[in-house]
Amino acid sequence: MRREKRGRKIIVWAAIACAGVIAVLITVNLLSGSEEPEPEPVHEPTEAELMDVTGISLAGRKIIVDAGHGGFDAGCTGVDGRLEKEVNLEIAQRLQTRLIAEGAEVIMTRTSDDALAPSKEEDMDLRKQIITDSNADAFVSIHQNQYEEDPEKQGPQVFYAYHGTAGKTLALAVQDMMNYQLEIAEPRMALDVPYDVLIPGSQPSCTVECGFFSNPEEEARLQTPEYQEEIVDAIVSGIKLYYKRTGAGTEILEAPSGSTSTLPSLGSPAPSGTITAQATATVAILGGSASPAS
Repeated sequence: MRREKRGRKIIVWAAIACAGVIAVLITVNLLSGSEEPEPEPVHEPTEAELMDVTGISLAGRKIIVDAGHGGFDAGCTGVDGRLEKEVNLEIAQRLQTRLIAEGAEVIMTRTSDDALAPSKEEDMDLRKQIITDSNADAFVSIHQNQYEEDPEKQGPQVFYAYHGTAGKTLALAVQDMMNYQLEIAEPRMALDVPYDVLIPGSQPSCTVECGFFSNPEEEARLQTPEYQEEIVDAIVSGIKLYYKRTGAGTEILEAPSGSTSTLPSLGSPAPSGTITAQATATVAILGGSASPAS
């Protein structure tokens, strides 16, 4: 009898042990079957994707284009004697044409070699008045750089007012796009500066130094229509990149009526879609910036 009882106990314990093993195996199997699949790897956008501005519209945007210097204020002088004010105007007018083609309304501070006023201080005061009164969406001032201590320095550089968040965002976008599209070997960084012309108005503002007049090779390139068009294309794309980064790039605004005005007899006629400084402020002659930007 004792042997039988002992045998039964052994069988019972063996059955319990087997049941335990089976339960563990079932639990493990269930747990392994309930594991979530590995998540898909996160797509890191390429540089080309980050800089892509396809579908970003400038239609209806009001943009002030400032050809730096002008008249008595020649700006810097290139190594071959070319005056900065002349190249500034050439690039600014190309930028004007391109922005109008994009559907933007353009306000030019000058369209000829004349200054806004007989003195630099008055010229700057009128320029700031134009910016303040225009209620624009962006302000871009065109200049050329110079650093005689090192004629090897080259490449575009964009500046923004030291206190302006929106201006910084615009400047960074334009700088990034110019470095990218122009394939600058040693890219420069956008910097903050205390330039008075970048402070007026509620719009983002930046000064674009397109290149170095103190670098003989770059100065020559800056004077060619082909490179000027490349600069303009990069600036326009940079403005679009600003709107992409701020989430406002898909809006298509309605351009205000009466956006075309005629110029005085000085200089060439403004393209359709242009408002001159004279249409915005009481200015006898359109002129160039006496900005200290270069």
